Amino acid sequence: MAESEPHIAVVGAGLTGLSAAIAAREEGAAVTVLEKGAEFDVGGNASFSGGLFMFSYDGPDDITALAAEPIKALQAHRLEAPAYAEDAYVAELLEMSGGRADVNLARALAERSRDTMHWLARCGVPFEFARAGAHVRDGVLGVLPGQALQVAGEGYTRGLYLIRPLLHHAESLGVRVRYAAPVVDVLHREGRVAGVVVTADDGAREELAADAVVIASGGYQASRELRREHLGPEWEHVRLRGTRHSDGGGI
Repeated sequence: MAESEPHIAVVGAGLTGLSAAIAAREEGAAVTVLEKGAEFDVGGNASFSGGLFMFSYDGPDDITALAAEPIKALQAHRLEAPAYAEDAYVAELLEMSGGRADVNLARALAERSRDTMHWLARCGVPFEFARAGAHVRDGVLGVLPGQALQVAGEGYTRGLYLIRPLLHHAESLGVRVRYAAPVVDVLHREGRVAGVVVTADDGAREELAADAVVIASGGYQASRELRREHLGPEWEHVRLRGTRHSDGGGI
């Protein structure tokens, strides 16, 4: 690490953490990603997802420009996809959340969604036409509004096919990824964030200096106690459908 390079510590090697690490490295920072789990735990909740992405687009050309497979792979010769505007994206997010979504955050997501898809593709993430909701009639492929593409891969948990290319790209840029490195505290000096504290299996504490810290360690769905406290007693015994490491520690 060059002395002139700022050092960024990223807590969590999921989709958010890896994206932050790559973006910081592309801007010239030295980056260390600290993952609580072992190497096979990488990816956070994104690894358990189906890999479907929503994004805004003006028409079929915006979709085919991102797809790594031709339309004929679905026995079609033309894609029918009316524009999915940013306003429609925001409206759908508000409807899905029962009006509880933060409008400003929803709009930021919608406005940046197309550029983000291209950024992911440049990082090596392969996209294919989403199978759920898609249909082919008379050689014309129709897709659900905003849900035209998914990560190319096999099985229901295509999220790993999203994480693996990002991890490979991050490491190729020089991002350092440390596994079995849970962060237990944030260091402060003179009123500023100065790094993090990492623990080892034997309980030893290591201080890692950093010019900035990105907390990307997810929520608390893996903690029965926190689910009960914040969501209600009926949530204590629900089946976990994501990473077992999102226990609220980062929060």
